[in-house]
Amino acid sequence: MSAQKWFEFLKSGNLNFGTRIHGNIAGILSGVPAYIVAPDSRVLELARYHNIPHTTIKDLDVSKDIFQLLNGVDFSSVKNGHKERFNNYLDFLHANGILTIFDEKIDISYCEFDRRIDSLNPRSEIIPNIHLNYERQLEAVRLWEWLIKVEREKIERLLEENLEIKQNLDRLKRRSLYYNFRRLGGRALSLIRDIHILP
Repeated sequence: MSAQKWFEFLKSGNLNFGTRIHGNIAGILSGVPAYIVAPDSRVLELARYHNIPHTTIKDLDVSKDIFQLLNGVDFSSVKNGHKERFNNYLDFLHANGILTIFDEKIDISYCEFDRRIDSLNPRSEIIPNIHLNYERQLEAVRLWEWLIKVEREKIERLLEENLEIKQNLDRLKRRSLYYNFRRLGGRALSLIRDIHILP
């Protein structure tokens, strides 16, 4: 699934609503307004920074339907401060020696990145399992079982290899101790003779 196909799908709606920051920002990039229900401080911080209309799960009034909840919301607020945020980002890139397409005198409406993406042949969009017919669902389940089997076999093989490596290291360690003991020769043997076992 390509980002472009995702954007095209989002354009078919009238609103993005939910807890996921990336999905809602993708909607905004597609020209569709978004309303975020922030589940944690990270999403809340991003929603505030980008002036995306939002509430928190804690403050969400569940007695209201979506139309009441969104009544009076200013969806154009996301434009407030956008230029300043963008320039701040460019300043950060420049301070770290990174040039962008915005530093060159080129038509940024269609840059090299866009050309390369368009030249790819992306797979069709992902269809959720619940929208597949019975045969396709069964095929998906069998594929999943096969993937689990392959991964399990891979883990078992790695465990066997790790065990073999451990055994080899133990053998080397024992040989090393034996070698050092032999090298010490008479000194080690005399030390052993001087040890008295007390009752």
